[in-house]
Amino acid sequence: GETFETSSKDGVSITYTVYGYHEDVLLFVHCWTCDHTYWRAQIPFFSKQYRVVTLDLGGHGNSSIGNRKEWTMERFAEDVLSVITDLEYSSLTLVGHSMGAIVVSKTAAKQSRNLRKIICVDYLISPLQAKIKAEVEAGLEPFKKDFYGMTKRFVPNIFNASADANLKERIAEDMAQNNPEVAISAAAYLAATDYTQTFEALQKNVSLKKGIVNADKRPTDVAHYSKLGFTVDIIENSHHFMMLDQPEICNATLQKIQKD
Repeated sequence: GETFETSSKDGVSITYTVYGYHEDVLLFVHCWTCDHTYWRAQIPFFSKQYRVVTLDLGGHGNSSIGNRKEWTMERFAEDVLSVITDLEYSSLTLVGHSMGAIVVSKTAAKQSRNLRKIICVDYLISPLQAKIKAEVEAGLEPFKKDFYGMTKRFVPNIFNASADANLKERIAEDMAQNNPEVAISAAAYLAATDYTQTFEALQKNVSLKKGIVNADKRPTDVAHYSKLGFTVDIIENSHHFMMLDQPEICNATLQKIQKD
């Protein structure tokens, strides 16, 4: 791929990589404390048919922190929009994992230029409700005291028993190395934000198709998200990082949704 830099609305430098020259673009957005490399198993598969774009959200990977103080989903959506603005394409699909699912939903609520579809991977599980700010802050207090240690203990809980042990350890270590200020701020805003208006905006865009791909580690409220206009696919015997641990079935499921 070829790597580029662009500037988000608040001046934060955003790094992104483009694979291929197809007119139809698949843009992949990573999750909390991760980066563009978490989509590495999707690039060879999808770049044969689409122009694949991966990026690092502000404060993650190779993108800068700049003067940003609040790491909100709105700010992250602006990071994605800055990349979209740089691209020429016939159609666009946004794929977001975990926190990235909210980021692409926020992006889609603002972006309509040839936006065909969004696919949300393993975050829209139960109905989203904004948590009380004081409760969120209390829950994050241990991370403020020992971000590395708490993250190392937290991450294994999002895997299932059959997950590859080496992959689990690598991801836990990788996520624990992230900038604590960015990570804690992003987690606080992710949990305490009301997304009602975001989903209402998505419903108003009748031409936009919306898909969900979830692991079966937790039961998905399919009825709730169907009412919001999403199709829902569940990958059996999978966990939060299915795109790395089970890339073949994950890619096939994403492709099925993309082709619909």
